[in-house]
Amino acid sequence: MIKSMTGYGRGEYIEGDRQAIVEISSVNNRYLDTNIRMPRSIAYFEEDIRKYVQKHVARGKLDIYITYSSQDEDDVSISVNESLCKKYVSTLREVQDKYDLIDDISTMNITSLPDVLLIEKDQTDKDKIWEIVSKALEEAVSSLNDMRSSEGRMLKADLILKTQNIFTIIDDINDRCPLIVDRYKQKLYKKILETLDSLEVEVEESRVLTEVAIFSDRTSIDEELTRLRSHITQLNGILNEGGVVGRKLDFLLQEINRESNTIGSKASDELTTKYVIELKSEIEKIREQVQNIE
Repeated sequence: MIKSMTGYGRGEYIEGDRQAIVEISSVNNRYLDTNIRMPRSIAYFEEDIRKYVQKHVARGKLDIYITYSSQDEDDVSISVNESLCKKYVSTLREVQDKYDLIDDISTMNITSLPDVLLIEKDQTDKDKIWEIVSKALEEAVSSLNDMRSSEGRMLKADLILKTQNIFTIIDDINDRCPLIVDRYKQKLYKKILETLDSLEVEVEESRVLTEVAIFSDRTSIDEELTRLRSHITQLNGILNEGGVVGRKLDFLLQEINRESNTIGSKASDELTTKYVIELKSEIEKIREQVQNIE
């Protein structure tokens, strides 16, 4: 099954007075680019979250928004940074003595200074928090992939329809080729006869056939049409194979586009040129769609 790279997923998990909500939105990107926004109180889970996402999403630009709330007062511990606190006090005493300041050093003054109070999650509580966050994350990623898979199915159906259009155009071009050569032969005969008629000189059949053969060889697109059929058949095979195939399809489309350009450069009549324009239009539509496949 192929997946689109665009989608949205949401997950929520509640246990007691704790709640975690995870929202993920994704768009096209050449590689996997994960941007995570979460409260600072649970920022230490960032690497775990990235690893989980990498196991379930191969490509795309993902914006992940995580909220976590808890009313449990026992899930944190507060301690004093003793060495830093002593340093603050001694330094403030020195400033007080040096400038003859009023002694207004208080507990509130000291504890409000940076890093004096250390607020940490209890390790056992960290495990509990991760259990809650990870369950919300799992639901969000699953929801995201469901949407990406659903869109992927629609993309596949649309692409296969477009490849059938291309096969039809290839058949039209192929049927046109012999008529072009025959038309050229007739025009060549007519031109030579008009030129030599007044001179009463007979047309050398072998010379005309040689010229026609040269024209036929110069404008022949049999090889290009064969390779183009092969590439389109391969593209359908990749779509049916499924999986992470976006880059593979992108590379194959470069080859398909190259063949169509060669066919276009050899087009020798108005109708064939029209077919080639239709061909390139369908290929471009496929290319645009493939940019959205994981």
